Amino acid sequence: MIKHRKNVATHCAMMIALITSTTVTTWAHDPGLSSAVVRWGDRSITAHIEVAAKDVAPFVPFDDDANGKLSDSELRRAATDLEHFAVESLELRVDNTPLGDPRVRLYMGDEGAELIMRLEYDLGAALANKHLHVQSGLVQKMAHGHRQLVRMIDRDGRVTSSSLLHRGANSLTTVPTKGKSSRSQDEK
Repeated sequence: MIKHRKNVATHCAMMIALITSTTVTTWAHDPGLSSAVVRWGDRSITAHIEVAAKDVAPFVPFDDDANGKLSDSELRRAATDLEHFAVESLELRVDNTPLGDPRVRLYMGDEGAELIMRLEYDLGAALANKHLHVQSGLVQKMAHGHRQLVRMIDRDGRVTSSSLLHRGANSLTTVPTKGKSSRSQDEK
């Protein structure tokens, strides 16, 4: 009887250790968070995207010194690939028509720990009463659980739409010229 209790106690201790180690491992994994701010004027749209450099490294091998950060020389060397990554990170459409190729500017933030991507679009026509649709390519690429906070800001600096996007809901739509947003999340 005493031997049976020792076996039960040993099995219980092993189960607790297993559950605890699994839980700690799960909590230790940070799936990542990025942000995007989309601003529009009468005939232009600018998207400002920030993402951790270490989250970009698996897609664009820039990190020569393996420190998880961008340096000036790494940014210059990988600029073409990082620009391509930036364009794939966010798709913008006006009334269901994809916008053309943006001008891309790349910056380092937080002492190289962040990649900041600025996408600038010139529009041929005003956005009056048109639907502006933003779809995140980042949440589809990044590790499962990655989230992207997207805010859409009108020409007067008002936030018209804001949402935390993820793989199951990776887009946001608004009508720029109205005082209120017409907000929706689309499943993909």
